[in-house]
Amino acid sequence: MASVGVPAAFAPKHAHASKPQNSGDFFMMQLPNSIATEPVAPSLITPLDQTPLLLLELLKATHSSQGDAQGVYPLLVENLDLLEAHFIYVLRNWATLTLSMVSLDEATLIASVLVDLAGIIWALPEGDPDVNLEIAIACCEIALQVYTREELPWRWATVHNNLALCYSTRSHGNPVENTRRAYAHYYQAKEVFAHRVFPEEWQRVPHIKFV
Repeated sequence: MASVGVPAAFAPKHAHASKPQNSGDFFMMQLPNSIATEPVAPSLITPLDQTPLLLLELLKATHSSQGDAQGVYPLLVENLDLLEAHFIYVLRNWATLTLSMVSLDEATLIASVLVDLAGIIWALPEGDPDVNLEIAIACCEIALQVYTREELPWRWATVHNNLALCYSTRSHGNPVENTRRAYAHYYQAKEVFAHRVFPEEWQRVPHIKFV
């Protein structure tokens, strides 16, 4: 079985916010009933009731392993059939509902776990690499709903850096729009990762060539 690593841009791991209760149980509790509403063009062979549970299990495994890919990889491999467009739909809807109901500390915890999960799924050698990348993009975009430049500049810039890399390699969608988005995220990260402030992080900001 092939091993999986995390793209360098997604490292080092975010420090997960501390929780007074069992954090894994916290994730398993965040499953709003409305998450199972009818998606747009779902796969006819994908059981709709399994995807939300898989999402919560992945979040729990990612948090429990502190973002270690080897702690999440077996669960992903066992559920490759669920890593498709419907998963992204469930993920975005779950995040919209959940982030509106939790505290800022809990939202920050969710965001940090999603960023770790993004790196793990993007590096997954199995499954559809294009879909894996779309899931990674969705995870990072959700994290930016929580992170702000003012409160968490390092995390905010790191996620923008991740998205710059994602969009620069994205095959889905309009190539010009993908380039525009990669360029925009790149400069957001660059504004924070100035050499004098974050010298190591500055070296990880990609030097993307745009045409």
